[in-house]
Amino acid sequence: MYKIIAIIIISTLTVVLYLWPDLHPERLVTNTHRWYHDLIMHGGYYFVASLIIFSLRCNVSIFLLGSVFFIMSIALELLQYYSFNRSVDYFDIICNFCGILLATGIFQLFSKNKKQ
Repeated sequence: MYKIIAIIIISTLTVVLYLWPDLHPERLVTNTHRWYHDLIMHGGYYFVASLIIFSLRCNVSIFLLGSVFFIMSIALELLQYYSFNRSVDYFDIICNFCGILLATGIFQLFSKNKKQ
């Protein structure tokens, strides 16, 4: 049961962060908004969130979980068009994919090493 609650919390947090008007957390670190900081934040967030979801060890393939999470990221990126002071950026989608893909690879690597 706690696994489902954790996935719901991560998914809800993702939706809130994606659709929050004019949210740029990189400004807390750099005091400015640069496009490459935004891309790092996107990839980094999806990397960490994916690792957390994968570590819950649900009875679902991590490739399926990663795919669903990626599809969700595409939908949220497209919904930003309707959010105040937000825009759609296809590079964000690419960074989301890279974060999820990197997390999938690292998780697979460490999962195989633990089984041996």
